[in-house]
This record gives sequence, structure tokens and C-alpha cells, in this order.
Amino acid sequence: RFMQAMPSNAPGGVAIVLTCLAIFGGLFGVIIPLALILFYRSPHVRATCRALDPHPRWTENAPLPLLGLSLWLAVSGVSLLGASAYGVLPLGRVIVTGPVAVITYCVIGILNLYVSWGLFKRSLVAWWTGMAYGVFMVVFFVMLFPNVDYEAMFKAMHLPKTPGMPNLGEIYRSPWFYVFMAILWVAYFGYFLFVRRYFAR
Repeated sequence: RFMQAMPSNAPGGVAIVLTCLAIFGGLFGVIIPLALILFYRSPHVRATCRALDPHPRWTENAPLPLLGLSLWLAVSGVSLLGASAYGVLPLGRVIVTGPVAVITYCVIGILNLYVSWGLFKRSLVAWWTGMAYGVFMVVFFVMLFPNVDYEAMFKAMHLPKTPGMPNLGEIYRSPWFYVFMAILWVAYFGYFLFVRRYFAR
């Protein structure tokens, strides 16, 4: 909508918009988080926190990288439980609705919560479950997701179609989508392998 509202004769309008988005994303996605990380990892900040609050907290029961992965999976599990409210599960050209879709989302959400809790408790079974879940999701996205009928999915979700909305089918069939997904899954499996050292053999 923003791009369509711009005057067609505006010189370099698209470049200006993309530049502003890049600056905004770099500021709030890279610079500010990096500054916070550098500040809070300071030994002075750690000593101040320990002096003001000497009692150990539950977050100290797991190494920080493992705690971060556990919390991320917990948020993913809660999000999947929330997605069950739509009751729509796309399986390629087949759109599953009703109780089957709700139960499927709930089962996957609970699985994520289990892996989250298991990683926090350093359960090797939970670690292997998380790896298997990642393999399953890779197969799902590669084999089924590009073939989803998004028109039927949005209609089943009772979501209005926004004028000017891009065709999601074309986006998910683009080679760049597979490159993007490959980067995400390499990061997923790489991080799981990184935290493997915190588990007893």
C-alpha cells in the first residue's frame, strides 16, 4: 500500500524506501541488540547484579546458550498453541480444518514445550527429539509448503484478502525462498550441535 501510494514520478522513491528500511533494520536489528549484549556481558554489570541480588535464580540452572534455545522453543510452542485457534492446517493442496487441525497444532506445540523443558533440564532425549523435529519440518517445507493453495487457506481461515497483497504461492516457489530456508535450517541444526556439549554422554 505504501509503495502504491507514492507518486509515480518521485525520483528514486523505491531506493529511498528500501534505504530507510535497511537503516531501521540495521539499527534495531543489529546495532542496538549488539550494544545491549556488550553492556550486559560486562563483568562490572555482573558484579553489580550479584551484589544487589545474591540469591541464585532459575535462569542460572542452565548455560546461557542452552537457556536461549529453551526459551525460543517455549515461545514457538505457545505460538503453535495459539495458531490452533484458526483450525486450518495446510498439507500441500489439501487444507485440513476442524478438530484434526486443532489437535495437530496442539500436539506440535506441546512437543515444542517438551523439548524446551527437556533442553533446560539437559535431557539428551529432548535434544534428539528437537533434531528429529527439525528434520521433519525441513521435509514438510520442501515437499508440501510450496504446493499449498494459499487462496483456499486464507478462505478457510476467514481472513480478508488485502488489495495489492503479493501472491504468496509465487514467493514460496522462488529459488530465493529455498536459499532463505536453507540458511535458517543450517542455523537451527548448527545451534543444536553447538549446545550438544552441555549434555552428559
